[in-house]
Amino acid sequence: MKGIKTAALALVIIIAPALALRAQDNGTEFGIEDDLTVLGVQGTWADPDAEIKGFSVFGPLAGPQNVSAAPGNLVLRGNLQADATAYFGSSVTVAGYGVFQSTVQITEGNLKYGSGASGKVLKSGGDGYVYWGDDESGAAALLGTPYRIRMENAAGTGLADSLLLQNAAGTGITLTDSSSMTISGELGVEGYGVFLSTVRFLGNAGVSTNLYFDNAAANVGRVLKASGNGFLYWGTDATGLATLGSPYYLQMVNADGDGLVNSLLLQNAGGTSLTMVSGSSLTVNDMLALGDADIDGKLNVDGTSTFVSSVTALGNTQLGNELTDLHGVNRAPEAGVALSVDSGGDPGDYAAKFYSGGSLAAWIKKK
Repeated sequence: MKGIKTAALALVIIIAPALALRAQDNGTEFGIEDDLTVLGVQGTWADPDAEIKGFSVFGPLAGPQNVSAAPGNLVLRGNLQADATAYFGSSVTVAGYGVFQSTVQITEGNLKYGSGASGKVLKSGGDGYVYWGDDESGAAALLGTPYRIRMENAAGTGLADSLLLQNAAGTGITLTDSSSMTISGELGVEGYGVFLSTVRFLGNAGVSTNLYFDNAAANVGRVLKASGNGFLYWGTDATGLATLGSPYYLQMVNADGDGLVNSLLLQNAGGTSLTMVSGSSLTVNDMLALGDADIDGKLNVDGTSTFVSSVTALGNTQLGNELTDLHGVNRAPEAGVALSVDSGGDPGDYAAKFYSGGSLAAWIKKK
């Protein structure tokens, strides 16, 4: 009788907390020092023989926490052995090796490996790993002379060297062995076409020729001229200089040396001044201005510049472009001095004044 009461008490101890846990966690912990055996053999989906509703950890508590501590989640710190079928209703993430010692069957179209481009095939890297590579079935047939362009052989069973040879730099292709090339249609050349011998244009009839230069219709009346570097271009027949340019523009010889075009200098109608075209610049070696100089653009003087009258620089002004350049105001530049400034030297004379926002901020003067 005592044994029956003890067993009943143990059953109450086991069942009572379990019933309470169905509602909420009441802080009760039930422990078993040794084995726990569940002998039920009639479990169903509605009434399993063993039910663990909450978050479970098999093994030490300490370790990676890759899943949330939510009801139904299971953490296994040791190894898992499944001697029969294992079904995963969602995705499986394997952080380490996944070793399959038997057949792995995947529904067609569901095998995904990396992000291989369309048409690539899986190849062995020689160490058991695979990678996406080109499909080179019959690769032995690709072997041949380095840099030769390949063609189908006479038997149609593989590839052989053609007469085309590409250079090692990948910038040109040569037709080898004193061979010839026949082109039935048009030949389009986007870069240089170099002919080391005579070029013949056949089929000429009357005054027409088979020598054609593009955009000829828009250049009716023009002539082909040499540009000085071997190229030809459509130019004006400047015999007699039929066109002399725009009124009041000073003229210069054109780039081809066979006519005149407008320069950047424009004289006013009164003949009293010259103006540089807007946006242009003027570079002089030595300059002497006896009157006022009004320059709206850029003035670059590489040599000596002397202004007998006043000069006003309205835009940004830079003196020198090297750390060794020397400059002098009211005196000649001194060796080793970037900027030398001199004044009259009388008491109260300023050598320099510095303003900020229109107000005098600093100065250098003679006491």
